[in-house]
Amino acid sequence: MRSSIIIHADKRLLGVIEAFCRSQEYLVILFNHNADVEAHLDHLGLQYQDMNDWYSEEADQVAQSDVARIVDSNLQQFEVPDIWEEFSGIFQCDPALKGKMKDILIELLPQEIALAAAFSEVVAKTKLSVVIVLDDWPSIFQTLIRLCKQYQIPTLNIVHGVLGVEVGRKFICDFYAVWGKRDEHVFSIMGWAKPEQIVLTGNPAWDKYLELSKAPRYSLLPDDEQVVVDKSKKIALFLSSYGLDSFVVGALRERVYAFLNAVKHGDFDGMQVIIKIHPYGTLTKEWHEDVCEEVGVSDIYITDKNLEGWLNSCDFVVTPGFSSSLVEAAMMGKPS
Repeated sequence: MRSSIIIHADKRLLGVIEAFCRSQEYLVILFNHNADVEAHLDHLGLQYQDMNDWYSEEADQVAQSDVARIVDSNLQQFEVPDIWEEFSGIFQCDPALKGKMKDILIELLPQEIALAAAFSEVVAKTKLSVVIVLDDWPSIFQTLIRLCKQYQIPTLNIVHGVLGVEVGRKFICDFYAVWGKRDEHVFSIMGWAKPEQIVLTGNPAWDKYLELSKAPRYSLLPDDEQVVVDKSKKIALFLSSYGLDSFVVGALRERVYAFLNAVKHGDFDGMQVIIKIHPYGTLTKEWHEDVCEEVGVSDIYITDKNLEGWLNSCDFVVTPGFSSSLVEAAMMGKPS
């Protein structure tokens, strides 16, 4: 029986995914379909499988009882005061979502049953060694992690920046990979994980940004974007974020509208406004253009590339919430 691993198909884990594919020691099974990740692996000629390919109708019938127990357990928690501690801290930021939680979980139920069906097939037909995720708070990820606990499969959460971790949430993975000693210290003092659960990695991207901070202003933009810059004005860079679930995306939409209304009412008069779209975002360039037209603002340049170049060129950064790019902006000497 071949050893296997399940990895969250997110571009931020591309290095991890590629390394496991190249080793050929494990059958790499990608969870949460991502066309960009798969295109990259295909270009390199690396072998992998999609989690969805393991789904079968027979397994679906068995999976329904597994998922029903998990979701029923989650729904019962609506009767207790600390419900928000069981789920993502993102809910704590928007109390209006509290009453919608049950509907959200029910909406996701078919997706979670399909996931559990595919998972049970992987467990039955391979020797599953570990499940690696980037997030452990969305409902679908929590279901996957709880299924792992049921089958005694270890889970690893590769944390994308401890500054983005919401205070008050619970952590349910077995192990956490963090960027450095400071992140390890934060996890320890907050009681998020025991020392033996923490694995230190590093963040090579930050080394890159420290080096880029030495570059002359505007020099990191390609010619086709340098011509956009009005060097007579200060540049306000809005970094549009992303979300994995419908309620998160909804909150982000509201904040984009709020920012554009602030532009309309003169808060950024005399400045050049640039919107940089998140590479993993579901709010597309076209969506931002439509909202600009709806709100009634113009002369805003919207781009989906060259974060380093725009951080180097801007005067300050605005975001709809926390973003790891705030740390990168600080490294490049840009207030936010």
